Amino acid sequence: QCSNVPPDTGYCDHLVEQIPPVQNWGKRFATVPLKTRQAYDRFKIVAGENYTTVQIECTRNDGQSGNSTSFILQEGGFKDIDIPSTDYCWIEGDKRIILLQFSVGQEVDGVLSDPFMAMIPPVEQYSNGYTLATVSDGVQNYTHFMNLYIPKDFFQPSKIFLNDQSLEELNVTFTAIQRLGVSEVFGAQIEISGGVITLRHVNKSASIGVLVYGFSNFNSYGYSGGLKLKTLSVIKEETGCLNYIFTSCMHLVGFNWNLPQNRFQFYIQYPMQI
Repeated sequence: QCSNVPPDTGYCDHLVEQIPPVQNWGKRFATVPLKTRQAYDRFKIVAGENYTTVQIECTRNDGQSGNSTSFILQEGGFKDIDIPSTDYCWIEGDKRIILLQFSVGQEVDGVLSDPFMAMIPPVEQYSNGYTLATVSDGVQNYTHFMNLYIPKDFFQPSKIFLNDQSLEELNVTFTAIQRLGVSEVFGAQIEISGGVITLRHVNKSASIGVLVYGFSNFNSYGYSGGLKLKTLSVIKEETGCLNYIFTSCMHLVGFNWNLPQNRFQFYIQYPMQI
């Protein structure tokens, strides 16, 4: 199925993602805009419990304050937010939520791209190191990128290595992602070469997050580099499941946003209609 993001805007692409069990969802997220895009990225926030308050606080890449907002979601409820391509944001729920980032269609800003959807890892589920791969179909010439999320306690560019070079040696530019005026995570966009990529923090107790993606003419891909699956807390002791979202408890599932009567399937069709 081919989906347009936003609807009725060229061009469409297949959108699919694996969703972890609700007990592995998180509360704190950092977002970094997709490199090269000139308009906005779309984010979808889904709540795991009734009366979930979500706070969003953004900082522009020039250090000035960006948009801020808050809202309340019910269990299984969602909200789509368009965040400007200049903004790095802190998104926090007082209960567990899941966050999806969408690349919008090429017609939105005229930049070589296409829709994709990727789950953004919560800060609580960042890992210490990753082995990553870029996409190549032998036909399209992709430009590949990596978004990095480094918590303030582990922000040591000289000790974080992309392949055999430290981020300090690569002169990576970082933007502080703030919560209530305090830097919580440092975000960066890096263009990377094709092939297999390694990313690691020398400090074994440190954690970092990563999103890998790439664009070509009317083509794109994107995925979370990985995440831990720690159980954070139990929402419903009696079931451990999320009503109206999970087709079976404790299994990875996907969403089809277009099915009626609160039903979901493994793949996604955008936009979401419940």
